[in-house]
Amino acid sequence: MAKTSHPGAHVVVVNATFKSEDDKMRWKTRWGLIAEMTYADEPNCLACEFFDDTEDPTKAIIFARFASKDDLDGPHQETLKKAKETVPQCDPAVEIVEFKPAHFQESNLGHMDRAVPSKGGGAHVVVVNATFKSEDDKMRWKTRWGLIAEMTYADEPNCLACEFFDDTEDPTKAIIFARFASKDDLDGPHQETLKKAKETVPQCDPAVEIVEFKPAHFQESNLGHMDRAVPSKGGGAHVVVVNATFKSEDDKMRWKTRWGLIAEMTYADEPNCLACEFFDDTEDPTKAIIFARFASKDDLDGPHQETLKKAKETVPQCDPAVEIVEFKPAHFQESNLGHMDRAVPSKGGASKAE
Repeated sequence: MAKTSHPGAHVVVVNATFKSEDDKMRWKTRWGLIAEMTYADEPNCLACEFFDDTEDPTKAIIFARFASKDDLDGPHQETLKKAKETVPQCDPAVEIVEFKPAHFQESNLGHMDRAVPSKGGGAHVVVVNATFKSEDDKMRWKTRWGLIAEMTYADEPNCLACEFFDDTEDPTKAIIFARFASKDDLDGPHQETLKKAKETVPQCDPAVEIVEFKPAHFQESNLGHMDRAVPSKGGGAHVVVVNATFKSEDDKMRWKTRWGLIAEMTYADEPNCLACEFFDDTEDPTKAIIFARFASKDDLDGPHQETLKKAKETVPQCDPAVEIVEFKPAHFQESNLGHMDRAVPSKGGASKAE
């Protein structure tokens, strides 16, 4: 796997000095609104952040990283133009002593997208389908799981995602999605965390009755994206998990190739599609899952349906036709008990903090 997701990115660093700390803070507040617009509208702006000087409170730098200079000169200028018209100016006016931008071409000698290179071409993913005797059983088990998720996040930097998703139709069902840089990170550090949790996190009392707890393992394909972190609307992202089975491995591979083209369209056109990835089953070569995560259900029902409509018209169908045995989507509401946005990017620089 490449050390960087975007070789030769174009970087702008602005050194800024303000008349006073108050001037800086008021300007920074307005800048934050423009940064939100940038993040929502410019998928090829890989990073855009404001850094306060640790010694001089009137100073700061802004670091912006673009997939190419064209992305700075085109879409970003459109965002700035829009911001000039829609984002209120500071009042009273801010006094800026120095605002000095400098442009750089990334050398790729070091690293910017530490992807904790995964073994076998992609991260290792575990998806657990869980059904509980009652909603109360699920909620009590979920509370305990949240404590373990906190331990996982604190102690396992190579656990890239670990989240609990409530089924949107059946309150007794859920999935757990866990993503590791490699299977070794699941088999080693994560097992240590679970062992520690068994000793330190109190069991549910009374005991929870679990009807089904079915884990399945997958290898990430890297055809789509996993790390676009837009704060979710309404308290939790909307997730779709598709379980797919094909007549043959060849059918799956040909369908997967076409799916990859649609995933590229999704990544380019839908900033609120936070993740969209294809995972090969590690045991059955005819099976896979697709995991798609949206900032809200509206982003699935609106922009994503437009993408699929466009793809139907522009992306050639498989020839000969693929035979699909099962294609079963299920919808979930993200709980926010765990984490999904630890930035070990598949595309595009560091993720936004939750």
